[in-house]
Amino acid sequence: MDANDHKKKEGHRGGNGLPRAGLFHVDPDPDARWTQEDFPSAPHTQLYHARETAVNHACGAAFRFRAEVTEERGRGFRDYISFSNDLRVLLSDFEYKEETRGKADGVDLLKFHFKLTGKNRVCFNNRDEILAETGSSVVAFHPKGLLKDDWYAAKARERSLTLCCSPAQLAEALHLDADELPKPIKNYMLDGAVDFFVQQLPLTARMTRVIEDMMNPPYGRQLRHIHAEARSLDLICIILDLLSGQSDDDGGGVRLSRKDVEALNGVRDYLRYAYADPPRMPQLSCQFGLNRTKMAEGFKFLFGETVFEHIQRLRMERARELLLETDWPLWRVGEAVGYDRQSSFSAAFRLRYGYAPKTLRAKR
Repeated sequence: MDANDHKKKEGHRGGNGLPRAGLFHVDPDPDARWTQEDFPSAPHTQLYHARETAVNHACGAAFRFRAEVTEERGRGFRDYISFSNDLRVLLSDFEYKEETRGKADGVDLLKFHFKLTGKNRVCFNNRDEILAETGSSVVAFHPKGLLKDDWYAAKARERSLTLCCSPAQLAEALHLDADELPKPIKNYMLDGAVDFFVQQLPLTARMTRVIEDMMNPPYGRQLRHIHAEARSLDLICIILDLLSGQSDDDGGGVRLSRKDVEALNGVRDYLRYAYADPPRMPQLSCQFGLNRTKMAEGFKFLFGETVFEHIQRLRMERARELLLETDWPLWRVGEAVGYDRQSSFSAAFRLRYGYAPKTLRAKR
């Protein structure tokens, strides 16, 4: 590595507080152009290339680039992912200090957007404005020549996943006949009609579970790109099912407002740090402005598990990490994840994993 290469390497933390180890600044080149064509770059970002040997990314070898929001504008990043079948993914986790606007032309591609948190307005030339908020998903075909304006709300953390592909690539990847696709996509494939369409849908529990699984892969780095691609196709299947009107994923009757969804996401974020000593359900409901029914049924609907199951999973996952990474005695591991007695901790661990904590410790 020459002196110029050393200057490019970013060994410190970026404006979002995340380590930049393995991230290198990239000057514009042909390999980076797809980020501008398929996913127009967010305003006020700096592009970096991630060397596969240096970044332990959830999508493994499919991870291509990261665009970090500049410190004066906010914090966070967009990660660009590319799979073998030319399916492309944008993972976003950023926040602007002030409302920020970006403009982009269409590129004749299908986009599937899943918004975990955030708020932005999208406006197409001479068409109605669309408000995409926490707990929503959007499927859209954005033809070339149709200009799009994006407005991102100030201090609204954008956590989302966007899939991008052509209808033909989609059919090939999923081995579908055109007649099996929803009508707007079918018309494009059969007639070549390049026409704008957009449809908003709820972000369902199934979608949320798949995204969470994708972001927390159970495999080592060498297999993560395969796992991420499979989960991406799974998300497309779910949304096509909804568009076709064949899905029964309606949440079992629970009805949640945008405010409810934001509150439930806040509960989940809070429990990531409070799982060892969480408040009781009445206190938790009061703290986040939810009644007990919406807390119980809404949490299950959005995240695919009850509040109790979520807390137990967080406890056991952390306990497993401590057993593998430390020499702490079992009572101390149990205490760290919220158990007063070692016997109770061991019983809960065995119930979760099918073996005792000491068995895992012996396998290190």
